[in-house]
Amino acid sequence: AAQADSGKMGDMGVLGGRVDSGSGAFRRALTRLATEALDAAAIAFGSATLNANLMPAMGAVLAYFQGLKFREKAALSFGSFGWGPGGAEAIQKALENDLKYPTLAAPLKSKLRPTPEVLKQCREAGAALAAEAWRRYEADR
Repeated sequence: AAQADSGKMGDMGVLGGRVDSGSGAFRRALTRLATEALDAAAIAFGSATLNANLMPAMGAVLAYFQGLKFREKAALSFGSFGWGPGGAEAIQKALENDLKYPTLAAPLKSKLRPTPEVLKQCREAGAALAAEAWRRYEADR
């Protein structure tokens, strides 16, 4: 299911969501993500790693967003991996090369379960993304 933050972050144009490709509602969720992302100033994209690449559902999201040609958005990529990395890096590459979104940091990665240090990095990156969204929101007023 797609899920948007309905609090202040949503008002600033920050979208948070999850798409489950196993769900019969995948197309509706993808459409809802795209609808919410239309007005978002900043987006974080994340995926676990599967076969040294991103998960298929995230690949579908990125491909769909590329076709929609949204205006430039600040972005972050994040992901987890087990045997070897790849998912977060693939997202970062798509954000920068295909979607032309400026990324605020290197991909945030965690091997298996995130450590307290990785969680700290995630909070800092999220705060930077929110600050950039706020800056863009203020500039558009």
